[in-house]
Amino acid sequence: MPLDVFVHASRVEIHIELPGLKPEAIEVSATGRHLCVEGVRPSRPRPTGSYLCLESASGRFRRVIELPVPSDVRRAVATLRDGVLIIDVPRIEDRRGAPHQVQVTRR
Repeated sequence: MPLDVFVHASRVEIHIELPGLKPEAIEVSATGRHLCVEGVRPSRPRPTGSYLCLESASGRFRRVIELPVPSDVRRAVATLRDGVLIIDVPRIEDRRGAPHQVQVTRR
């Protein structure tokens, strides 16, 4: 399943092509810096006979995406629009390694 990841100043935007699926067939979950998209693509009836090529997929699928920047996965929002799942995840400031001034007092 093709996917695009865009990093904006305030959010990460992920587009995943899932044509023909309904929202209830898709599950999005998050753990740490990873998003997991999974679901079931129903099989379609196929004509009998021999095949030259079969490229359409069916059955269970799962895709794990590592977010490229610190993000607030608890506030992620997913929308299915015209066969494309769009997931918006707000960015958070990475405070690791940032200098912090400590006040020194006399006792």
